[in-house]
Amino acid sequence: MTVDELYSKKELSPDQEQFLAQYAQRMPVSTAPSVMNRLCHQVEEEFNKLKLKQSESQFDHTILMSTKKYSQARYKEIQRLYQMHNEELRSYMTKLRKSKVKKEERSARWQLFVSRFKEQALEICNNEEDLCNMIVDMCYRNAEKSKQFVWDVSGIKLFAIYCSAMNTSSIIRLEIRTAILSMPEEPLK
Repeated sequence: MTVDELYSKKELSPDQEQFLAQYAQRMPVSTAPSVMNRLCHQVEEEFNKLKLKQSESQFDHTILMSTKKYSQARYKEIQRLYQMHNEELRSYMTKLRKSKVKKEERSARWQLFVSRFKEQALEICNNEEDLCNMIVDMCYRNAEKSKQFVWDVSGIKLFAIYCSAMNTSSIIRLEIRTAILSMPEEPLK
């Protein structure tokens, strides 16, 4: 049963009432009829009216890559690093959920985690363009694979390659780079 269905029920059990109370209390955003919420609801309604075509083809990850070829031997080493990253990321996230660490400390720990893997990746392949191509190819070839590693290790280079492929002006590239550098340093959800 969805929350909307639960709200529309005429009679609720004590457990259902308690659930709805907790749901409302823990909701991270306001549902009050503010101007912003009314605008958002109107936009949502318009989007719901649209019938979007689902693409039958997979995402073409090559648009995120340059045309430069890379070494298969280094690719295999980066694959091993990727697997190690994913294992440690799972462990890291589990520990993080269990610990009561302040946001600043969590951000600092995340930055150390990311920089360690970025350094290791650059030791394997010190050419950022080749490294980015390898990681994009590895992570985006299979839709189920996590993309966290791509963005941790080569996020800025990825945008640079994409912007140059799209002939994006240097002003937009600078804005994108500034936006990336100011992003919160925590894992993607």
